Amino acid sequence: MISALSVYSHLFAWYVILAQALLWLGDLLWRRRVAWRTAFYCLSAQAVTFLLFLPWLVYVWDRVPALSEEAGRVDIPLLAILRHCLSVFSAGVPIITSAPEEVAWPVLVLFLLLLVLALLWPWKRRSLVFMVTCLGVPILATFLISFPPLPGWIRYFIAASPSYYLLLARGAHGLSSLALSGSFTVKRQVGQAGLIALLVVPLNFVQVRSLYRYYTDSLYWRWDYRAQMATMAEAVEAGAAIVYNGRDASLILKYYLPDDTFYLVVPSVCSEHEDESEYEGRIQDEIVAIAAGYEQIWLVREMPMDCDRNHRVAQWLKEHAHQVSENWLENTVFDLYLTPARMGTYRSPSQSVSTTFDDQFELSAYALNQEHIAPGGTLAVALRWRVLSPMDVDYKFFLVLLGPNNESLALRDGMPLNWLRPTTSWEVGETVDDRWGMAVGADTPVGTYPLYVGAYDPTTGERLPVQTPGGEIVGDMVLVAEIEVR
Repeated sequence: MISALSVYSHLFAWYVILAQALLWLGDLLWRRRVAWRTAFYCLSAQAVTFLLFLPWLVYVWDRVPALSEEAGRVDIPLLAILRHCLSVFSAGVPIITSAPEEVAWPVLVLFLLLLVLALLWPWKRRSLVFMVTCLGVPILATFLISFPPLPGWIRYFIAASPSYYLLLARGAHGLSSLALSGSFTVKRQVGQAGLIALLVVPLNFVQVRSLYRYYTDSLYWRWDYRAQMATMAEAVEAGAAIVYNGRDASLILKYYLPDDTFYLVVPSVCSEHEDESEYEGRIQDEIVAIAAGYEQIWLVREMPMDCDRNHRVAQWLKEHAHQVSENWLENTVFDLYLTPARMGTYRSPSQSVSTTFDDQFELSAYALNQEHIAPGGTLAVALRWRVLSPMDVDYKFFLVLLGPNNESLALRDGMPLNWLRPTTSWEVGETVDDRWGMAVGADTPVGTYPLYVGAYDPTTGERLPVQTPGGEIVGDMVLVAEIEVR
């Protein structure tokens, strides 16, 4: 079981396999005469498990090794790892989430009590040392060599869990032996049963609650590639383009995207020996040509990038297109950009009076690709800012479409020009052209709704006041335009 878990935890995490090999070696040196049989069983388990994984290995060979080799070291304190392992091993919190909920210490104390009983209860000392070694070596080895900083990193330590459960079982056995010892009286038996229930009932409650949350709490849902691919396939039918930014066609696209869905690969030729300036220039020419032929582009990238490592495709789209969304599924990012063939003429914002954001900058003009959109549609918004004073804060902006009850019908939040022009880089007197994309929900009722823009300090969350030339504060948002949904 330990061997199978060490392979399953990460087939290419060689240090996990090494930790298991050290355990076998220690067992051989400890028991000598009969240990070769155990080592043979362990090696057989590793071999069988590897053969079971072989079809999967062939299928994902180009993806998984690159991911493992490119990931860098992380510095997570050993105490944090032990705390997290104790939480996951005890309560069964799913290990695949990037930020699973920690189990409270009062609950973990019960598990720790069983471990203490396992260590104190008289039994074979050699077996105790071996089990503690089986528990500690994989954790310490993985910690010392480090591990990829990916969501669900606790899986790299899961090979230690069988020994943990065996120690818990030994502690529970010691507790039951203690409870059943002594003379038989009704009062004593009730007390012994209560002592066992004091530990067993809370432990079972924790496990049942964790299992319930696993199937009901969206925090633990897996990445929904099928829904993402279905959305992109529908967009292609409506005239959008899917652009895979990589060396070859993505395995994810091949597996989840309908076979008849067309997509493009950029760069068309991935060359590591070509002159860098010529290579990046060709990449830019390809994405420019695609943007000229499509008004909506889904950009798909798998990290780490095996081609276009300087992200020239994404850089060009951020500079020239209107980003609607960015969706991460595991190590794959799906960006939606609008590249409208034409934008409307720039006009003054619909705000009735001239205003500035705290006398630091003002919205001088805006442009839209269309005056009305359908429910479920997208809108490209261009904003033109005039800088009035220097800034030492990188303000974040929000663009929001409000409903009749001030509910948010569409919202975008970020820094100017898709994070490429933070406000600390703005110069007094400069005109900054900014681009935003928005998506309106499919259930949005028809009607005309106000589109506002605001700015705030991301460190405090405090919005910048909107004020008139006379210094009167008139709110914290500027009315950009009225948008009709029909």
